[in-house]
Amino acid sequence: MPSLFNENLKIIYIHIPKTAGMTINKILFNYDNNFKLICNSEEEEPTINTMHLTIKEVKNKLNKNFIYNKIIISIRNPYDRFISIYCMSKRLNIHNYNITTKDIEQFCINFYNLNLNNNYFFKPMSFFCDFNDSIYIIKYENLINDIYNILNNDKILIPHLNKNFYINKFYYNSLYKNSKIIIEFINSYYKEDFINFNYYQFS
Repeated sequence: MPSLFNENLKIIYIHIPKTAGMTINKILFNYDNNFKLICNSEEEEPTINTMHLTIKEVKNKLNKNFIYNKIIISIRNPYDRFISIYCMSKRLNIHNYNITTKDIEQFCINFYNLNLNNNYFFKPMSFFCDFNDSIYIIKYENLINDIYNILNNDKILIPHLNKNFYINKFYYNSLYKNSKIIIEFINSYYKEDFINFNYYQFS
């Protein structure tokens, strides 16, 4: 689902892939039905690269007279996010398939040969940001509290959360924590995310 904006509340929400964006969109629509979708493609069927826009692309897309008070982004632990994107790219449901560390290692080895670094889904979260702006951050790992704090409202209706919110954290960890190949790839490719968003980096 694309990013959102709300002229009345003067809010922009940037939907970074695989950071609970669909859930956050539902929460924001429940909070105020004046939120509108932002998409680069008005005539054609939206694609991954036209739905997930950077802050700069969104600001260029919106009316120049639109004044915003808050730019909100959602982020996620880079290791877990990469595993989630991997599953999605392979059309695998992490709950129903036997996903192996070896498969993910091979995927990391072939990543650049497959030109996946140009795919918006795999882009680092920092790619979508403009750090010249004041950015309000919703962490996947602290989603509900962060939303309450940013909107200054702890009475917001929270819809039923996606099943992925309840997945055993240790299962995600088990897919990468003992793999030097996966950890080194993620540490390198998502280096800016670890720095900008202060996530713990395995060595």
